[in-house]
Amino acid sequence: MAETLKATFPTVNAKEIAHFKNLSTIWWNKECAPSTLLAFNELRVPWIIDKLVETKLITKDAAKSSKPFQGLSILDAGCGGGFLTEALADLGCTVVGIDPCPEMIEVAKNHLKVNPNLSKNITYICGSVEEHSECNNYEKYDAVVASEVVDHEDEQDLFLEVCVKCLKPGGSIFVTTFNKTWISWLIVIVLFEYITGTIPRGSHFWYKFISPENVERILTKYNCSTESVRGVYISPVVGKWCWSYFTSISYALHAVKNKNL
Repeated sequence: MAETLKATFPTVNAKEIAHFKNLSTIWWNKECAPSTLLAFNELRVPWIIDKLVETKLITKDAAKSSKPFQGLSILDAGCGGGFLTEALADLGCTVVGIDPCPEMIEVAKNHLKVNPNLSKNITYICGSVEEHSECNNYEKYDAVVASEVVDHEDEQDLFLEVCVKCLKPGGSIFVTTFNKTWISWLIVIVLFEYITGTIPRGSHFWYKFISPENVERILTKYNCSTESVRGVYISPVVGKWCWSYFTSISYALHAVKNKNL
């Protein structure tokens, strides 16, 4: 399956899929390392809400309700085992979670059985975003979220291009990823992966890290205007994500697709 996807869709990396296949068995185990991404929901979900208020896709009153995303359609590109997908669906929107790793999609589907009330809001698809963008989904989504996935893509420019293709004019794209600096190499690869084990070893490759300037440049090329970039970091001691003035390690970028070409 992975080799077939790679042959057809150049953003897919067979080694990355194999790595996440190995992680799939522990994905929802809160005692294991992938749970750091689950903890990230405490920061990234309110951030998405705030930005959709700023772009007037939802109202301030709606943001205070239990279902602020009611009526919205969101694409979770690179959904993994469904950490963020479920959190978004719980806010009332319909979510398509797409990932090229079959085992991850199976994990996501199985975990959805724990929350059957969300099943009507979520569709999981095993495949690439390129493929999805070609299947009658042009400009379908109010928002596209690419959280902790750009640094796993072989063709980052193409990946962001097809994400934008899926986005309605005026819609938002949310990107969180690691910056390409020597500090990010030292913290993420050396400290988190090889010393503390906060992140499973071999999860990241520094050459795939990308600066916010490069993400902004790519998105500008595909008719998106970057609205904000904020630094984020995780404490390896308590596993809590926080905002930072510094983007040198990791960052969260919000951009809007322009309505007029």
